[in-house]
Amino acid sequence: MSGNLEYLNHNLRRSAGPILACTKAFLASDSQPCVRQNFQNQDWYHGTGIKPADHPGRLELAVLDRHLPDACCAWCASRDVLVVALQGCVSEHSGDAYYDYELHCRRCGQFTACSYAEN
Repeated sequence: MSGNLEYLNHNLRRSAGPILACTKAFLASDSQPCVRQNFQNQDWYHGTGIKPADHPGRLELAVLDRHLPDACCAWCASRDVLVVALQGCVSEHSGDAYYDYELHCRRCGQFTACSYAEN
């Protein structure tokens, strides 16, 4: 799985193949919809995919709870997507919230990644 990465704006990317390092590392070998694991010194959820509205990461950050249910494919705008990777945290020093997630579209088969910092 590979594809040309396209930046749509400062926080949204799309590609025919996996985008985030976590997705690249685990997607081919994942066998469960969503597992939590430390990857590159951060807690990541990764897996074969789970619907955005059902993702357990929504419970960790209010900003994810607000934005993730409305996630859609950056290629075809379909909401028939699965979250295949997600991490979120709050900086202990600044209180800023950060998150990254990657979607796999079940309609067109493409990938969308979103990164966000709430300052």
